[in-house]
Amino acid sequence: MKNVLTSLFLFISLVSFSQEITYYNEDGEKVSKFEPYHRSEITVLDTTGKKQVYVKRFRPDGSLAAIDTYKNKNKKVLNGLSIQFDSVGVKDYEATYLEGKLDGYLKRFWPNGVLKRWDRYNLGEFQGGSCFDIEGKEVAYYKFSEPAFFIGGPRALAAYLGSNLVYPENLVLQRKIVTGQVRISFVVEADGTITNAKIVKGIHPDCDLEAMRVVINMPRWVPAILEGRAIRSRYTQPITFASR
Repeated sequence: MKNVLTSLFLFISLVSFSQEITYYNEDGEKVSKFEPYHRSEITVLDTTGKKQVYVKRFRPDGSLAAIDTYKNKNKKVLNGLSIQFDSVGVKDYEATYLEGKLDGYLKRFWPNGVLKRWDRYNLGEFQGGSCFDIEGKEVAYYKFSEPAFFIGGPRALAAYLGSNLVYPENLVLQRKIVTGQVRISFVVEADGTITNAKIVKGIHPDCDLEAMRVVINMPRWVPAILEGRAIRSRYTQPITFASR
């Protein structure tokens, strides 16, 4: 509790310094404040010399959703305290990170404030945990989260890509050799279907189009799981075009 209060006090004390306000849609893409948005963020630089940044996230109705600590201003590596709140302002999640890895305790809470679970980590390695019902009675342990995956695992995904990816006929006719990696981001819905695919990094219009075709035609994945419930999640997949 002391660490939580200290971090909250530090964050509040920083709001008088330069801030950056950004808006994002449901897929995590930046939008303008005049467009429909899923969340807004206020980013505040740490002025204590640690080069950390504190990000306060809000729902469209203005309620506070989360406070996260990142290693630096690119906001890619969590490094410190992370707290989430439900729609009525009750804390429902708390965890500490070190260099992007869970380190220490991850805790979830029931709406009545009772501890729902605790999981202990050491630099990302799970050390143990317990789960509790809404009255605080210990119940059988279940995993906190599991990422989405292609049925059969990485080897099956590689086999699918290898057997379905076709070098663009237009480039063959032009005798052009284009090599490299196309990176495509997509959403795995709660039912495992693939949606909202987009090119993050392309190499050639024809290769980009072929990579997109292969991704959007993938069979259903096993969706991500959060505390026993299937959820939608975003995934980025590299597609490699090698020399023929």
